[in-house]
Amino acid sequence: MVPLLGDTDPVVVHTAVHSLILLEAADAALTVVDTPGTTDPRRAGALRVLQALHTKPVVEALTQRLNAEQDSARRRGLLSALCRLYYTDGIWKGDSWGTRPDTSGPYYQTAVWEASPMIQETLRRVLKQSPTDEATFLLNEMSRHKLQDDAALSQVVAMATKDAALVPVAVNQLLRSSSLPAEGLPLLTTAAADSKTPDTVRLQAISALARADSAEGAAASLSGLPKIKDRDTRGKAAEAMLGAPKLENHHQYFENAAEKLDGGPSVWADAALLTLAGAKSGSPEARQLSQAALDKGWTDSARRVQILQAVVLTRKRSWADRVIFALKDPDTAVAAAAGEAVKALKLDPSKESGPLLEIMDPAAILAALKDTKGDAAVGQQIFLQAGCVACHTVSKDEPQRGPFLGNIADIYKRNELAEAILDPNKTIAQGFVTNFFELKDGTNQLGFVTQEGADKVVIRTVAAQEVTIPAGDIVKREKLPASLMPPGLMAKFTAKDLASLLDYLQSLAKAAHGA
Repeated sequence: MVPLLGDTDPVVVHTAVHSLILLEAADAALTVVDTPGTTDPRRAGALRVLQALHTKPVVEALTQRLNAEQDSARRRGLLSALCRLYYTDGIWKGDSWGTRPDTSGPYYQTAVWEASPMIQETLRRVLKQSPTDEATFLLNEMSRHKLQDDAALSQVVAMATKDAALVPVAVNQLLRSSSLPAEGLPLLTTAAADSKTPDTVRLQAISALARADSAEGAAASLSGLPKIKDRDTRGKAAEAMLGAPKLENHHQYFENAAEKLDGGPSVWADAALLTLAGAKSGSPEARQLSQAALDKGWTDSARRVQILQAVVLTRKRSWADRVIFALKDPDTAVAAAAGEAVKALKLDPSKESGPLLEIMDPAAILAALKDTKGDAAVGQQIFLQAGCVACHTVSKDEPQRGPFLGNIADIYKRNELAEAILDPNKTIAQGFVTNFFELKDGTNQLGFVTQEGADKVVIRTVAAQEVTIPAGDIVKREKLPASLMPPGLMAKFTAKDLASLLDYLQSLAKAAHGA
């Protein structure tokens, strides 16, 4: 059987190897291993046999030969066999593989056995004493066989710092380690952010950094994610970063990074904020501050584009209302980004938003508002788009125009505010009654009085323009029952949009109370 290990037909060699394994022919295989030279094809087959025989005598025999062997090529075969023998297949108990077992090999479920400590001690010694080329080979073999030795990790990191070829191995070892040594963090951050790092290594570096409570790690991950070309690999890396146990500790960093608007890293920073804002557990403070940062960012058109891109990356369907409303954004870049988000999230704007108010009965609108949840940030956009800002202020620092709305929710109940918006003539705020002026030159002016003296009257018109009328020019003046606020301002919006506007007005009152 042994001579067949050197056959030119790989099928014959494969059959011979497995036959010798079944026969537990360790002595015959060791005889071949002891054959001088490196050209005998049977030696590779014999080592394949030995690396499958998990017995202490086999491990001892291989270790003895390794200690005595001086030829680097022959030593490598022995090292590979010992690496393979470190683990054996664990006993399947029917509950540990799940629906997606690890099929990357060499074992389905690794388990140490009685000779594992002996092998580990031998490999540590070789790693410490060997020249760089053999140590590099051994590290690659340990990585290939998924051997993790935390005790040797500092040495691995030190070697990788001096030899870039060892960085992939060191990153893999750091990923598998039970804890990250401090000296490993700089190597991981460099590997994650360096443009030359291969996708697979960058994924491992970002995954390892996800376990570190480090702002430097967060920065490197943000920098590295956009550089991953393969979509699936990028998705796994994003899952690792956004699922980091200590992600919330770095919300302030993500806020600052998102505000920079510097492309990919800032988009992923907003993705982190979206993740934190939508978290079901963890720090309430981090959740609230992340949401506040997003709401503030949403007021800026360039940031809205970025947040919409982040919504796509995180598949945040909870942001459907904002996405759909952004389709009508006057900024074409925002509208385009919203369109991409609608496609990515598979949203149906007609179903999500509902019918326009212009085709709904007022009673039906008020009834719909009882069961409709809005979004204050969307409401702020509606406040601008519907033209409310032309006649109303929400901050006491602004010059007053029409009725002040910063505390309007303290004065009127939600349904009363809705009625006043839908029918401006129903309730007219004191001091904002519409006045009609007929002037000597035959012209007319219409507006509410903002200032009145003995020699002049100052009014604000429906176009939000301030007009000064000399008292001597007034021929006729009368108060009208109709509000200067025109009806139908919300006709092209939906009940959900109106709910968002009401939410915004209520949020202003809460903010005034420091809530």
